[in-house]
Amino acid sequence: MSQEVLNSAAVPLYAEDIQGDGRWHSLHSRFVLDCKDKEPDILFVGDSMVQLLHQYEIWRELFSPLHALNFGIGGDTTRHVLWRLENGELENIKPKVVVLWVGTNNHEHSAEEVVGGIEAIVQLINGRQPQAKVLVLVSGRFTPPAAAHILFLFFLFLTHSIIIFSIRLVFTGV
Repeated sequence: MSQEVLNSAAVPLYAEDIQGDGRWHSLHSRFVLDCKDKEPDILFVGDSMVQLLHQYEIWRELFSPLHALNFGIGGDTTRHVLWRLENGELENIKPKVVVLWVGTNNHEHSAEEVVGGIEAIVQLINGRQPQAKVLVLVSGRFTPPAAAHILFLFFLFLTHSIIIFSIRLVFTGV
């Protein structure tokens, strides 16, 4: 008898208020309100790598004119993003593209588990936003087996318009 082991990176989790100021919940609440008030063509979702995009000229020049929303929260893991998306951040909007960049903060998970978390997020996005193309950005943390799994996911979900890029990005402040 085989028992499937649950991948905790693919289980939604409300983020603990480490700073004690309610920052994470406040950002999530603002994102849910943005879903009611705005009509984005592009939705960016993820951790600080997404959140920091707001600080660069490229955001103002390229993404703001496209009615982009930035739903990045520093410190988020795949678990936190799953919770946020299940709790309002995909409602009342119909983006053409969803850009997902998460996994950097999943320190307690293996690369393979992070891939499973990303897969769960993509399945959720596809289920709730079937019109959207999904772009998954992945940092260079993945080992060859995990990289192969990512490629497998690419082919598995090709019919759902998922594109996966492996990237290394350094913010220089320029």
